[in-house]
Amino acid sequence: DSSTEAAIEAQAKGVDLVVLTGSAQTGKLVLHQSAETLTPSIMELSGVDAAVVLPDSDLDRVVDALKFGLLFNSGATCIGPRRLIVPNHSSTSALTDQLLNGLRDASQVTVHPAARSNVADLIEDSLQKGAKDCLGKFDATSLRTTGKLHPVVLRDVPSDHAILQSDVFAPVISIIPVEHPDQAIQLVNECPYRLAASVFGPTSHAQAIAEKLDAGVVTVNDMVASTADPRLPFGGRGKSGFGVTRGPEGLLAMTAPRVIATRRGRVAMHLSPRNDADVELLSGVLQWSNSGNWGRRIAALRRVTTAASQWRALKK
Repeated sequence: DSSTEAAIEAQAKGVDLVVLTGSAQTGKLVLHQSAETLTPSIMELSGVDAAVVLPDSDLDRVVDALKFGLLFNSGATCIGPRRLIVPNHSSTSALTDQLLNGLRDASQVTVHPAARSNVADLIEDSLQKGAKDCLGKFDATSLRTTGKLHPVVLRDVPSDHAILQSDVFAPVISIIPVEHPDQAIQLVNECPYRLAASVFGPTSHAQAIAEKLDAGVVTVNDMVASTADPRLPFGGRGKSGFGVTRGPEGLLAMTAPRVIATRRGRVAMHLSPRNDADVELLSGVLQWSNSGNWGRRIAALRRVTTAASQWRALKK
């Protein structure tokens, strides 16, 4: 696509750094050229973001966030929710019903031409293999010919189906019930795409789960919005890329350190021939640096003093 061509053309002309936001496939093409020119790169790539819902979550907040995340930019975002991981008990039914009610009257969106065929194929295949279209509005023909798509909520998706680990660039989400939060952590961390994730629930519990997720950005009781905060670094894990933009870390990533080291003074012990005092002098310095009490530090200081005297004597 045009972004790939532009990045490759820029590298051919000579640039200091490539920063790409695009699909994982585009990232591979650009990185191939980066390897040819040995150009440093920051890759912000595809996402298959998960929303983890814990027991005692505020369901209104969860549904409002999911609707926003699914429909943001017509679903054409790498940080939209693609997997809804929920506890397998009575609240799951209430959450699902509330989400479906909230999306039932949502307008169709226009899926990007480059994504239409892949999205249609994935949804069709999942339905053929047992998944259920909860809203019942999916129309593969319309998607392929016009790009129009109502939000799609899937349930009973086979656990090994590709749609659960593919970068779907459209408002499609799969509901995955789990028996324990540890299963949710495993599902997030084993997915090859780990750009972002969300955790909903009582703050302390949600934060504890968030700390165990190997994703670039984890938002507690919200989604998408935190990536608009310029103070926060943003970047992914796994096939979602590497490096960060924004925040202090992102600003530093746009720089290259230059080191100028100047030797001052007349003593440069490393330039002198090795002698018997060297080992004792180094051992004493290491003992001083790593001693946990003053007794050992004093002993280390004595070793350093004795070794320094021997070293000076040998230099004469």
